[in-house]
Amino acid sequence: MGSTVAESFIRKQVRRILAEEAAAPKEGKPKANKPESQSEGAGQVWSGIRGGRLPKWAVEALGGSKKAERLAYTNPAALMKNLKLSAASGETTVKRVEQLVIQSFSSRPEMGEAFASPELRKDSAGKNGVFVPAGELAGRTGSTIMHDLIYGAWKAGYLRLTGNLRLEQMDGGTIIFNVSKKSDRWE
Repeated sequence: MGSTVAESFIRKQVRRILAEEAAAPKEGKPKANKPESQSEGAGQVWSGIRGGRLPKWAVEALGGSKKAERLAYTNPAALMKNLKLSAASGETTVKRVEQLVIQSFSSRPEMGEAFASPELRKDSAGKNGVFVPAGELAGRTGSTIMHDLIYGAWKAGYLRLTGNLRLEQMDGGTIIFNVSKKSDRWE
């Protein structure tokens, strides 16, 4: 019976030590101060797009060439100010995305040159989306800029989501569409 009391005592001490360690602040690298999300509505923005080489005007507008430097991730409100945008309006998320893209074209001439007018589309599975054709920019570069625009607008509270959005690079541009889960793809 003595060993059972000793085992119980040891278990209690181990639990106490583990609880103290879990409650104590972690030492090492301090976490970066991330701005709080001001996004509205239920939903998230997902993307499988890997960055391309950004032109000088885009680096200036987006706040940097590397993902960790860009304003969409560090200060989305400043990105919206750089792009001279206001909150998007529309009945659906897709309509709000389309309106935001059009607004960016008129507020930044480079955006209007880099992309053609957005088109509403529906895939074979019935998902609604906005296709933004590439103008001067092709491939990943244009898709990276569109991702930062949409993600930054969502984080800054300029784009209200009523569901999840996904961005994918397509031949000739970027498709932005509603999804129910992260693994959904445009068909």
